[in-house]
Amino acid sequence: MSASESVIEVGDVVTLRRGAECILLGPGLATLRWYQRTFCATDGSDEDARIEEILRPALEVPDGSNGVLFLPSGDGGSFFGMTYQTTSAECTRAVHEGLVHAAVTVLQELSERPSGFTLTGPRAGNALWGELFARATGVPVTGDGETHVPDPGSVAVHTALHALHLQCLAAIRELEVTA
Repeated sequence: MSASESVIEVGDVVTLRRGAECILLGPGLATLRWYQRTFCATDGSDEDARIEEILRPALEVPDGSNGVLFLPSGDGGSFFGMTYQTTSAECTRAVHEGLVHAAVTVLQELSERPSGFTLTGPRAGNALWGELFARATGVPVTGDGETHVPDPGSVAVHTALHALHLQCLAAIRELEVTA
């Protein structure tokens, strides 16, 4: 398997597989379960069905989640930019964008960048993952039965969004050092 044949597996953590190599990219479904349990009303129904129900409105939210930013951590995460008008759909999309941008941070450190990805794992059938990975990486991503080809406008938005993620992470790390 060459670098151009890379697989991103969305499980409890997000990993990149290239042949025998497996690289941890960041948190994944564990963060989504935390988000769902903490912020989304549950009725005791099937978790997978509930996640799909929560995701549908997030597909309609524009890139950048209307200014809501989520930075994942190992055991949850932090929201920024929320107002009294912030919706659950914006938060849901921000969580997904945050998870994708955490993965992109690691991907950018690779010496050989993949020319495309295939998504696998329990949530790979969700259109939001494929769409966001394509827009954030700038390369085609196959998952949920289709190939998501990034458009230049969305890639530009996600490039700026990724820079903002990095700035916020640096500011948080600085606070942790001085605290």
